[in-house]
Amino acid sequence: IERVASQVSHMNIVSFAEGMSLYLSSKMEQGPGGRRLFRLAESKFDGAVRSTPDDIDTLNKFADVLRDHAARSAEEDSLAHYSKALEKYRMGRNWSAIASLGHHLVDVHKRHWKYHDQLLDLASHCFESLVL
Repeated sequence: IERVASQVSHMNIVSFAEGMSLYLSSKMEQGPGGRRLFRLAESKFDGAVRSTPDDIDTLNKFADVLRDHAARSAEEDSLAHYSKALEKYRMGRNWSAIASLGHHLVDVHKRHWKYHDQLLDLASHCFESLVL
């Protein structure tokens, strides 16, 4: 059992490191190449979370990456990345990050008029998570 747990932990570390590397690379490249690198990074983080779903550090870092990407990109999939960040923060029970995300969404909705209602709705979900 210890050997299997060790292998899972190593998978998490490798996937996490690959995800961070791809994410940092995606920040340096614009356009389709940067979006492709981010999708690859996201899949590596997903793999790290699947291998150790109770790893709070991985959940929080993945959520931070999703939030940062959504804030920087202002693309159509930003709302999906914000939603996924909330999901990961909830999984990690990171209440302060959820509150921060809610406040961020209230502030950012002014710049993303196209998604005004959806961003405020997601902010409401953040604040409701804190009450439950």
